[in-house]
Amino acid sequence: MFRRENLLRFFQVIVGGEDVSAHKPDPQGLLAAVDRLGSRRAATLYVGDSVTDAETAKRAAVPFVAVLSGATPIEHFNGY
Repeated sequence: MFRRENLLRFFQVIVGGEDVSAHKPDPQGLLAAVDRLGSRRAATLYVGDSVTDAETAKRAAVPFVAVLSGATPIEHFNGY
């Protein structure tokens, strides 16, 4: 999809479901991206549109910002 839509140039790292053995909310994929970028958890911002994304960030100890244009209402993000 990224190649088809000519979006690859906007990303330094892409970690997909085929790259990890455990899927969200397990933080394995997020932590792999942080590592591949040569970054640190505290210097990373995870942006997502679901409570699963918020839980993934919490488990990874990575700051999180919710995008509210998705299907998840704002009140579902309470506690994150």
